[in-house]
Amino acid sequence: MIDQIVPDTITHFAETLMELDPTKDLHLLLHTPGGDGEVAVRMARMAQEASARFVLLVPDTAKSAGTVLALAAHEIVMAATSDLGPIDPQIFVADRGFVSAKDLIVAVDGAIAAVNAQPDTFAIQAAMLAGIDATTLQFARSALARTGDLARQAISSHSDRTPADIDTLCKTIAQPFIESPRSHHAVIGAHEAEAAGLPITRLPMQSPHWLEIWEIWSHYFALGPLATLSVYEGARASLILSNDA
Repeated sequence: MIDQIVPDTITHFAETLMELDPTKDLHLLLHTPGGDGEVAVRMARMAQEASARFVLLVPDTAKSAGTVLALAAHEIVMAATSDLGPIDPQIFVADRGFVSAKDLIVAVDGAIAAVNAQPDTFAIQAAMLAGIDATTLQFARSALARTGDLARQAISSHSDRTPADIDTLCKTIAQPFIESPRSHHAVIGAHEAEAAGLPITRLPMQSPHWLEIWEIWSHYFALGPLATLSVYEGARASLILSNDA
């Protein structure tokens, strides 16, 4: 799967999972810049129900909502090229696309502080925040407040975790994935993810297994640009779309 995680993702993803043998492992090669964390939780439940073990392969990036999905995996296969990211909800803003809820709140709070200090800057601050209204801001605050709950739901969807396992992992991922990162684009590699308690398998870049993963990934990468590519491919269905106008 190569795509932004949005509501339509559910139908495309479901098509790739249909008719799979739930007694076998599911290996999902994922590249995503993120998207809707609520959708990622639904995908996590789908992947768990469709398989005996859910294994996530991350050749490049699985950011934000992609990382939420990773929290549900039995195993996350990564190498030096792999990158997870902060669990920072993204908000869709007209004419801007998805933006970090945390960054949006900081921008608005900063603008308010600047206007309070220098009222004559109101016009320029308002222009820079065009398209962000009170409803969007409140939605961003609500989404950010729900981040911990989203993480717990994804972690809880793992079929083999006990309540104690769930509580422990929610605590160990909170600091590195939710509280500490200052940027939506912060890099969380295999070492950091493993230290946070995630079930990481770290492969050397020259290992035969990783080279097989990389060969598959490089074929899709050649179809790019990735920002305009949507790929959902499995035994039942194959969808490859370019959204490049």
